[in-house]
Amino acid sequence: MFGFNKNREENQSAINEQQIANADNVLQSARPEIREEDFIDTTDPNGVLLNINQNGLSTIRSVDYSTGLPIDGVFWYMEKDWEEDGMRDAIGNPDINYMNMKIEIIKQGLVRRFEMTRLRYNKLIRDCEAQIESLNTFGLTATLSSITSQIDTYKEHIQKLNDLESRFQKGAAELLTMTESYKRGFANGVAQRTQQTINSQNN
Repeated sequence: MFGFNKNREENQSAINEQQIANADNVLQSARPEIREEDFIDTTDPNGVLLNINQNGLSTIRSVDYSTGLPIDGVFWYMEKDWEEDGMRDAIGNPDINYMNMKIEIIKQGLVRRFEMTRLRYNKLIRDCEAQIESLNTFGLTATLSSITSQIDTYKEHIQKLNDLESRFQKGAAELLTMTESYKRGFANGVAQRTQQTINSQNN
């Protein structure tokens, strides 16, 4: 009798261990894959890939406010050195029509990043919800709070994106520094190109 009970307890223990292992496998498969491109935008407004070395992006300034989440790409885009871009473009093509076209490209690039980043967050939220469903299925509710906290963070970031985009569409000055920096750089580039032309004529 005692041997029967012992075997039944051992069998139940084995079943419990197998259920936990199955749950862990489900969670591993449901966990969202966060890739570098999900939180660092490695393209310029024209979609050209930037050079990347083992230390990160070699052609942009480091982002010391990085959260490791998709919203970082939006802030990087707004904070990158647009003045340098404007100067380089003007030296190659000083046409004012080209400058105006590039400014529109910069603006549309930010709008596109708002939308892309929201889509990334929505995917992360769906992945978290899948994890929660799996945890509930197997009765493993101890870690639900941490996943719920992640969802709350993602939703806060989406709201921040919505606020930024709304202010951008209304012409908020702090969100137009990109284009002002580009214009300033373009003007400096035109001046530099003009000086180079004068110097070459005098030689």
